Amino acid sequence: MLEFDFDKEAVKAALHFLQQRIPGLTKHQAFKLLYFADVRHLERYGRPITGDQYVAMEYGPVPSKTYDLVKKGVKGKALPPIEGDLDELSDSDLEILEEIVEQYGKHGFRERTDLSHDAAWEAAREREPASRAPQMPWSEIIRARVDHAEELLRYLTDD
Repeated sequence: MLEFDFDKEAVKAALHFLQQRIPGLTKHQAFKLLYFADVRHLERYGRPITGDQYVAMEYGPVPSKTYDLVKKGVKGKALPPIEGDLDELSDSDLEILEEIVEQYGKHGFRERTDLSHDAAWEAAREREPASRAPQMPWSEIIRARVDHAEELLRYLTDD
């Protein structure tokens, strides 16, 4: 199974970046924007920003370790202030995060949800209908969202 190394410091920095750009950033916004950013960065640069593993929850993909990282401080919908060092993010990370904020930052809850309910999310929900949070394998995410999916998968799995 295709996996990446979770980068806790990059996650905190990415969330801090998003909070600077979107006042009152909600969990839903943060998790969907990270999903879109991870996929776009992976497509363009061969690695995700966070390295997190996504699960298919009711309202779309959720980065599981990021969720665990922030859930303790969350009251209501808004994320608590996240302290993160932007130096933990590469220039390409910042470039993609900025693009994602521009493209999706003003979308409402329903639109973000609909955009994230892709074939990978649907496959995970169908595969494990009784689970609240079935795993979304990166290979399925790539096939659902990346135009040159098979080429990217060969690159990522070539030993």
